[in-house]
Amino acid sequence: MQPNELSPADRGAMAWSFKSWDVDQLEERVERLHEQLHGEDPKILLIHCSCGCDRTGQLATAYSMRYLNMSFTEVFSKNKEMT
Repeated sequence: MQPNELSPADRGAMAWSFKSWDVDQLEERVERLHEQLHGEDPKILLIHCSCGCDRTGQLATAYSMRYLNMSFTEVFSKNKEMT
């Protein structure tokens, strides 16, 4: 199911309850990534998911939306450009 297939009320409810259904702890992983990129000892990182569950794209998208102020549509377009 895609987000645009949900009603605005359902999307809002899912967003507000994100931590309760986020089994991958995406929010915490985005924060850790930000700390590694911008902490006292900044690093260049390669992100790779060995499981093949699209978590690499999920993490990169979430980071771009939170810290680069990109919309989902912008991130999706950039991703398509790179593939």
